[in-house]
Amino acid sequence: MKQKPNIPEYYFYHLLTTLSKSDVILRNGTEQFIGLHYDSSEVDAPCITCKEAATLSNCLYKYLGTAKIPCIDNSLVTRDLFENVEKGELLPTKYYSYVAIIYTNLEKIKKRKEKIFQIRLRDDIDFKINQLKRTIFNTALKRFRENELKYLKNNSADVEKILEEGFAVIPDFKKMRFEKSYNESYQTVEYYLGTELRKYNIEFCFFIFVSRKDGLIYVCTPGSIESLRIDEAEKVLNLVRELIKAIFKELISDSEIYCKEFEINLRLYEIAYTSMKTMLEKNYQKIGMEYGFRSDTTVVELYLRKKEDSDSVTTKNQKKSMFYIVISFNEFLRNPNAFKDFIKAPYKKRKWNFWCRERKYKPEFFEEKFQK
Repeated sequence: MKQKPNIPEYYFYHLLTTLSKSDVILRNGTEQFIGLHYDSSEVDAPCITCKEAATLSNCLYKYLGTAKIPCIDNSLVTRDLFENVEKGELLPTKYYSYVAIIYTNLEKIKKRKEKIFQIRLRDDIDFKINQLKRTIFNTALKRFRENELKYLKNNSADVEKILEEGFAVIPDFKKMRFEKSYNESYQTVEYYLGTELRKYNIEFCFFIFVSRKDGLIYVCTPGSIESLRIDEAEKVLNLVRELIKAIFKELISDSEIYCKEFEINLRLYEIAYTSMKTMLEKNYQKIGMEYGFRSDTTVVELYLRKKEDSDSVTTKNQKKSMFYIVISFNEFLRNPNAFKDFIKAPYKKRKWNFWCRERKYKPEFFEEKFQK
């Protein structure tokens, strides 16, 4: 069998975009690959979506090891199809029984993959919501610290009464779930204040611990603990007021925006991921824009630098720089052409789900072939 001639690198990335149309890939080790797609409303048999071997075989094998497309290893069937069927043709009838078994189990494989993807997506969203909680709670804490009001000292014996009566008059306190308990081991009175975004099963809460043993009141939020003297109950109430305001004025609405923006299914994620990689590589081939690409299931972190900039000699006063970009997959899917134009000539941009900043150049953030 004749080997294909050397193929330009961009062809490989074009091939990756066509793979998303395949239901399953049949493989003959690292040598040959056959893609199949079946649409019962249009044709009576699966169609050959792609055929590849030779020059791109090793690259394709590595890619499919990390991609989300089901792969079936069968050397005999793959080799026979590769030699006797062309791309775009329907599957010959003699393979129907074999492929029928694959398609029977394919739905189970897809459901299992979708379930795994949704677990990963939920974990990634939780991570970002927790980051958001820390940011907003810490901002509320900063506002509290900057407020230089003078507070009257209270009798430590009255601290529980002062706190509980003070909680009741704080705006939005009635919307919070409030629990009080005693911890004999640590000799503390413990207060829980929380609410939730039920649609997305997200809880927003913080805790207050009154420790007569330490003579302190601890206010604990995700990422921070503020300790105040037990005779500063009014000061504690002011902090609680800032935290509750942060929850209802910022956290709930921002978290809902985040969750909506990060909702995506496996197929759309794969299309966006592959398309972005393809655009970045074509952009490099065309104008020499070197890139780095890191992502989870919600957003992509990009690093861009023109080759002519990396080759230029910098003086002591000049610093090599790169563009650091963050974009959500859904933002990309809404307007892929905007992304395509942007990576040709990146600039500083401020938008929470598609922003760009200029940073000091760090080669370790770029693809291995660009690192120096």
